[in-house]
Amino acid sequence: MKITQNFGKRNGYLQETHVSFVVIANVKRRAGAKLDIFVEASVDSTQGIKNIFLRENGTNKPVSLEHVNKDELYELIIKQL
Repeated sequence: MKITQNFGKRNGYLQETHVSFVVIANVKRRAGAKLDIFVEASVDSTQGIKNIFLRENGTNKPVSLEHVNKDELYELIIKQL
């Protein structure tokens, strides 16, 4: 999993931070095909990662979190903070 575009982070309400970026990842549902996936996540300083939204880049087709490597994705989200 590798970040191709980074849209930065912004501070949300109270202690919440939003990050968004595009990654190239192998998707299990398509026989390991590499897709550009847009990742948007909300991270709370006390609860950790609250929400993760995954979509194919350029479309509104959702990608399930089960179809990507969760551990690598969590690491990338945390590194963006």
